[in-house]
This record gives sequence, C-alpha cells and structure tokens, in this order.
Amino acid sequence: MHFQSNPYQVKYLTVIQGEVLDFLYNLKTGEVKEYQLNHNSDTLAITEEYAHGYLTLVPNTIIYYGVIGKYNPKTYKSIVWDTIPEINARIKQVVNNTDKITISEKDKLGK
Repeated sequence: MHFQSNPYQVKYLTVIQGEVLDFLYNLKTGEVKEYQLNHNSDTLAITEEYAHGYLTLVPNTIIYYGVIGKYNPKTYKSIVWDTIPEINARIKQVVNNTDKITISEKDKLGK
C-alpha cells in the first residue's frame, strides 16, 4: 500500500487487459475500500487521502497507471499490506499461497 505525502499525487488506474483487485486505505480513518476492475471498468481515481495497492487476478494483466503531481522519492511511503487486517484477510481469501505475491522492494519495507 503506497502513497506520497506533500507534494501529493492523484493516481488513475485503468485496466487495459485482465483483472485486478484494488484496495484503497484511508490514511486518516483506516477505512478500506475494495474494487474489482477489468477492461470494462471505469478508471479508478485515487486521491491523496488514500494509500493504494492492487493485486492482479489473471496472468498477463495490463494496467494504465497515471499520476497528476510531481514524484518525490523523499515523500514516498508505504504500508505493508498484511499489516492491515481487512486487506490481509481478503487477499488470503483470493490467493492460495501469499508467498507467490510479487511486491516491489520499496513497498516490502513499509516505510
């Protein structure tokens, strides 16, 4: 689950091919929103109050991931997905072996 503090970014996710399970985690309230998206879905807008992560559900999934706002590596932060109980439980329902989930090195650290 990644996000950027000041300067913030607004992110846009569109599934071009395949299917994803997308999670938004409200950084203030802890509320989790879940979206299942495929190539027929609308674009998902992710505003600055959310950390964001997604799980591809089928091989060869292709997404378009756009951002508005400047990237600053010093303000990039992440929360490890399995530390958020609701997301952890949901992903374990979907994935038989969570050891096979590929996560970027910077998101694994949860900083």
